[in-house]
Amino acid sequence: MVIVFFTLYKSVAQTDKKNKEPLKKQIIGAWTHETTGNATFQVNKKNIFYLEHLVTYKYNLKKDCISIFFNDQTLHGKIEFINDTMFITTKNDRQKYWRFKN
Repeated sequence: MVIVFFTLYKSVAQTDKKNKEPLKKQIIGAWTHETTGNATFQVNKKNIFYLEHLVTYKYNLKKDCISIFFNDQTLHGKIEFINDTMFITTKNDRQKYWRFKN
């Protein structure tokens, strides 16, 4: 009984933290990775601009998935937002990004 209640409570609590805005709106902005204190990339409606390399790539969103079209490969991953944190999960990795605030 306690385990069922805890599992139900945890599920409801996590749902409350998730942003209800459409994915297209949530992804727009500057994002940083845990390895840097600066913005890592900037997302606009059509492109992702990687600040360190001064390069832009197109991306596509479909439901909860993102495809980023790099020069030599395409990254496909599931995207999830909890508050100001974005997670991109691929078949080999899970990356965590925070919304960059000046």
